[in-house]
Amino acid sequence: LCAGITTYSPLRRFGAGPGKRVAVVGMGGLGDMAVQLSAAMGAETAVISHGCSKEDDAHRFGATEFYATSEEGTLESLRGSFDVIVCTVSADDLDYGGLIGTLKPLGTFVDVGLPESPTTLHLASLVIGSKSLAGSQIGGIAETQEMLDFCAEHGVHPQVELISGEEITAAYHAVVGSKVRYRYVIDTSTFSAVSAGRPVSPRSTTAPAAVNSRMRALTARNMTAEPAAAMTAPAMAAARRRRPRVRSSATTPVRAT
Repeated sequence: LCAGITTYSPLRRFGAGPGKRVAVVGMGGLGDMAVQLSAAMGAETAVISHGCSKEDDAHRFGATEFYATSEEGTLESLRGSFDVIVCTVSADDLDYGGLIGTLKPLGTFVDVGLPESPTTLHLASLVIGSKSLAGSQIGGIAETQEMLDFCAEHGVHPQVELISGEEITAAYHAVVGSKVRYRYVIDTSTFSAVSAGRPVSPRSTTAPAAVNSRMRALTARNMTAEPAAAMTAPAMAAARRRRPRVRSSATTPVRAT
């Protein structure tokens, strides 16, 4: 949900689709979803990464191009190439000026990586070519449902690895070292075994398929449900009671619609 809507929202808002060239900067827990979504929307999708270790995955996710900034002259060779850039990197030392330079005139650079430290940017990089700098956080309930429907229709799913409670420390170090491919999901049922000192089952290698199967089943059930307009008032009331409740940041109960 988080990675999906975080990347779906700016891609949809800034026009990713057929005839557009989109670059995704960084292919981690957000970037792997951004690449899949951009490609599914019909955009010509490129990945800009520091190194080449994720190139095969990028093409598997739908990217048609891959560029490594560790290779000298990469950004200079890409000047004026992209309509939209979605930056998923939180590094403080990113070459923002160089990346914005790869935009076409009237292009947009969107940040979702949220670096911790303030960033200095020469505004001439935006003025020249009438480019835009934007940010995006997540999205509302309606757009999140739209994202889920889109993912179900196009077979887009997160790349996850299921781990046990005793593997959390190792997983943390793997995340810091950029070795995760691409998100860890913790099996909370193993917590009681870890606290009791009992051995836990080995790491699951089929977790993505299991997660995707459940996701497809839930989506299929939602998509085949009777349209609200054709339901009677009592049936609609019963359906609303069955829907999950979510809480806003202000902890005010909101019912999904």
